[in-house]
Amino acid sequence: MQKVVLSDNKIDGGGAGLKPLGSLVALETIDLSNNRIEKISDLEPLAGLPALVVLDLFQNPVTTVENYRQQVFDLCTSLKYLDGMDKDGNEMEDYGEDDEEEEDEEDVDGSDGEDDDVIDDDEG
Repeated sequence: MQKVVLSDNKIDGGGAGLKPLGSLVALETIDLSNNRIEKISDLEPLAGLPALVVLDLFQNPVTTVENYRQQVFDLCTSLKYLDGMDKDGNEMEDYGEDDEEEEDEEDVDGSDGEDDDVIDDDEG
């Protein structure tokens, strides 16, 4: 597994928090936007993810912590992009674009997308 999207899930630092993610060492991208993560220490399970390159924490209380960006980059040493920007504040290419374009190109049933055998029940 390379990418996990857990946005809008009310995840916080209590209970299991982010601990289950700590064992997914192949993770490269984690979207935790719009959750309830409040402290940098809540992110500690992510520190051991050697492949983590992209982390999205938009709309979490932790983003208001003083020196938030620097602290997260220090904690997650493999991280290249936090909230769509690198350490220097340069925007990540293709950030914010979802994979809809790729999904639109490939039909789920493997067909070419043509509706050759469509039956219209509204006729007649």
